[in-house]
Amino acid sequence: MRIDGHIAVSAGTLCLVAIMVAGLIHQGVDWWTIPFLAIFVPLFGGILTVCFSIYRSERFRIRARRTHPDQPWMWDRRWQSEVLPSRGASEFWGLLAMTVVLMSFAVSGLAAMREGWVDGNLWTLLGLIPLGAALYYGRVTWRAWLAWRLSRHVTLVLETRPARVSSDFRARLELERHVSDRITARLEHSTVRQVMDGGEYVYSTVTTRTVPAHVALQVDAGGQPVACISAHMPVGSPETSWTETEARGWWDMVVQFGGARSDLELRYEVPVAGSAKQVPDEPGLSE
Repeated sequence: MRIDGHIAVSAGTLCLVAIMVAGLIHQGVDWWTIPFLAIFVPLFGGILTVCFSIYRSERFRIRARRTHPDQPWMWDRRWQSEVLPSRGASEFWGLLAMTVVLMSFAVSGLAAMREGWVDGNLWTLLGLIPLGAALYYGRVTWRAWLAWRLSRHVTLVLETRPARVSSDFRARLELERHVSDRITARLEHSTVRQVMDGGEYVYSTVTTRTVPAHVALQVDAGGQPVACISAHMPVGSPETSWTETEARGWWDMVVQFGGARSDLELRYEVPVAGSAKQVPDEPGLSE
């Protein structure tokens, strides 16, 4: 019997939640309960949400592979339509959860530092470390929120789905309002590689290829601003990894909006297939 990783993680998380609830009932509610819950409730809730999302994606992939055996880009729910969702929402909520956890550690550290400072214990100054980390992630989360808010007024529509190696790629960026006079775009291929770091092998995301894209700002018949994006996928460009047996690799359409103070980026994962795609076999896709 094959047990998926997300099922094992979900079961372990539920066991930890049960132990935590039993411990709180046994110990009773005290002042430390609030920061404790602020740390672990978002953490466990986020883990269970991600596991459930992975489970739904895998079930959809099994059904879609049977329906579209020769179209691997249809195996992903995101690519069922020409309209692509951006990563703005997922990046914002992930960073917000990390910021909340760090802020909880920072509050606990400041409380311990206040008591230790009176006693002359300088080690309590280490409580400034989580505070600095929380401030840094707070700034990153703020920018992620700005990008997510921008993505709600921007719609990316693929005119070529999937993009083909050695062919032209076209997309249309529909803007609900005028957001920027300077819009640039590029295609980036990234992969996960095992690299040596400090004498140990770690997995790291590496950008292996960048393809510049041309952006032309227009106004459609209804007066809506539109940015037409085009790029040529060079011969030899890697394809999207369709199966779990392949090395993880993906293409992002990166759209950059120039601002008065700083630039904001929106990322959309696009499917890229070969000129004559041979669908690879993927074991384990059964009910």
